[in-house]
Amino acid sequence: MTSILRALFCKILEKPSGRLAMRRRLFLRQPEQLEARVLLSGSPVLLDINTDGGSFPGSAKATTLGVFSYAYEPSTGYELYVTDGTTAGSHLVRDLEPGASSSSPSNFTEADGFVFFTAYTSSRGSELWRTDGTTAGTWIVADIYAGSNSSDPSYLTFMNGTLYFSASDGSSGTELWKSNGTMAGTTRIKDINAGSGSSSPSGLVELDNVVLFSAYNTAGGTELWKTSGTSSGTVMVKDIYDGTSSSDPSYLTRVGNSVYFAATDPDVGRELWRSDGTLAGTVNVADINPGVNSSNPYNFMPVNTTTLFFVAYTDVVGTELFKSSGTDATTLLVEDINPGSFGSYPYSLTNVSGALYFSADNGTNGYELWKSTGSAATTSMILDLYPGANGSSPYYLTYLNSKLYFSATTTTYGNELFESDGTATGTKLNANIYDGASSSLPNGLLAYKDYLIFSANDGLHDTELYSVNTRPTVVIDNHNIGYTETGTWSFSSLAGVNGSKSRYSSSTTAKASWSATALTPGYYKVELYKILHSSNATNVNIQVVSAEGTSTQTMSFSSIRQSGWTEVGYYQFSGGATQLVSLAKSSAAGVLRSDAVRFTPVSNPENVDFGSVNHVESGTWSNSSAVGSAASTTRFSSSLSASATYSAAIRAGYYTVQFYLVVAVGSATNAEVTVSAAGKTTVFKVNQTVGVSRWITLGRFYFSGNGIETVSLRNAGTSGTLRSDAVRFFEDLNNSGL
Repeated sequence: MTSILRALFCKILEKPSGRLAMRRRLFLRQPEQLEARVLLSGSPVLLDINTDGGSFPGSAKATTLGVFSYAYEPSTGYELYVTDGTTAGSHLVRDLEPGASSSSPSNFTEADGFVFFTAYTSSRGSELWRTDGTTAGTWIVADIYAGSNSSDPSYLTFMNGTLYFSASDGSSGTELWKSNGTMAGTTRIKDINAGSGSSSPSGLVELDNVVLFSAYNTAGGTELWKTSGTSSGTVMVKDIYDGTSSSDPSYLTRVGNSVYFAATDPDVGRELWRSDGTLAGTVNVADINPGVNSSNPYNFMPVNTTTLFFVAYTDVVGTELFKSSGTDATTLLVEDINPGSFGSYPYSLTNVSGALYFSADNGTNGYELWKSTGSAATTSMILDLYPGANGSSPYYLTYLNSKLYFSATTTTYGNELFESDGTATGTKLNANIYDGASSSLPNGLLAYKDYLIFSANDGLHDTELYSVNTRPTVVIDNHNIGYTETGTWSFSSLAGVNGSKSRYSSSTTAKASWSATALTPGYYKVELYKILHSSNATNVNIQVVSAEGTSTQTMSFSSIRQSGWTEVGYYQFSGGATQLVSLAKSSAAGVLRSDAVRFTPVSNPENVDFGSVNHVESGTWSNSSAVGSAASTTRFSSSLSASATYSAAIRAGYYTVQFYLVVAVGSATNAEVTVSAAGKTTVFKVNQTVGVSRWITLGRFYFSGNGIETVSLRNAGTSGTLRSDAVRFFEDLNNSGL
């Protein structure tokens, strides 16, 4: 059996060799003394849905509401589940077919704050449903084929507030339908193949206010169609294979302002086509395998708005990697990876910031991990993971936070989870989930926020969900790599984090720094571990050098009630060599104490600046020379009735809200910042003359996501210039409210 067949069928052929008497603790390796301490260290965490066996999750889809899938429990059968990558956030949404029978939901598609899907119940058959991730917010949209019969909705595609799909109502066959999420708003668009026969629409893809798809009627066969959502606006784009014969358009894929697909024309065979939705703009891109012989293009993967990578066949090179920018001249063989006419049969094509990663067989090493930027010179194998001709057969390639994750097979570990940074040395095992050479068979890898989510079998729990936190919390203590000191320092008898020794200095030149170099790029909440003692310096300068620039604040160390973590703020780090957190005395008095800094990943914020459509001013405002966040221009007003309002155009959930405090001479000393969220109002007073301009954290709030919740600024005093810049909202990574 070839390596590619082994990759495809290993889930069927390979069985666990038996339950282990004791499982080695794979993921709890203690850090060495000088390494930064990493919590949730990027190793897989079991999300054990069915504690009595496997939940066998499937049909998973990542959405902004979480990763939805079906999963099994004996009491409910295969039902609707959602996970956010955490144990607490993994749960049954609703038992749609009550009892042990299964609804087997699938075809998950996000649209307008909901996830639409297909599910089966004995009373209604397989029909269209929707969910917001809650039990109460999950219901059937419409019983299209009335009664227990099934309409089997499929190819769900969203455009301009409307869901388009293929379904059957029992009288007109399988035709094109649309829905606005209500029963009344779910209607058939057109009976394309008139009567009880089916047009069987498939491959639906949105393109600039129309949906292109493949459909059949007796007059034209199966050809390319489009719809604007009305019967009159649903027409054949082009009869590519003239007459009643079919061109069978397939693999419809949008690239920029065109849709690419494979289609059959009797003059050129089955080749690459593209369409802009018009008759004149629907053309054969290139006759890749010249003459009537077919190149049979497939595995379409756009890497930008102009370039498509795909796999195709010619009699000369076999099945190899090609690319196209929409013309015959730009449709080229990337590289004859397996020289001659044998072909390398690339699969799992994955775009990573304009570069293509994929699996291919060069005829010598078997199927291994490759990368290319579109030329022969830049096309190369990254690493021969499984030396020899067998190949490791990388599969489910998924990119997340600067790493590519995939399943692969080696003699040492079996089929397990691997990772790569695009280099040979950075391509390695992530975790041996099933001990030894047995295979855990990581399946269906998906990226959700900072979590990699997939199913696997560790030999103890059968097939279950797992997650990997790809941006772990990092704690750098005063004895870890990344911590440096200047001046004279000594160990203290005072305990620091986890009982470790803290450090102290009376030197006026003393400074302690914690490097952020090793962090995965992203936003983090920065916290400092303060040590309680009566001799502490009253004021300490805290400096954070991040991707957003340098931020300095003064913090009192003499007023704390107990040792513990204190928030410094939220910052974006890119892993630069000079990015750090440091503390130093702001005066000669008192003792400076240092211990640890904690970097906790947070979501990328929703930023509302004064130039945004979600920002509204009242009164007279002008641009200021005072610099705002990210070196932006700020605004000022001397009007006592002036106000600035920032709308929270965010979905429901918990958010940490930050306000950019613009500090300048003559500013308002009693500015009022009001957070209005979920019907509650919280007021803060800020002095715009003290300290330096900086982000300040207002707190953590629940927002209902109704679009009218705001953060507003006004002058609550009788003098001073009011200054505004920006507000940002950090969504909880698990949004559980815990």
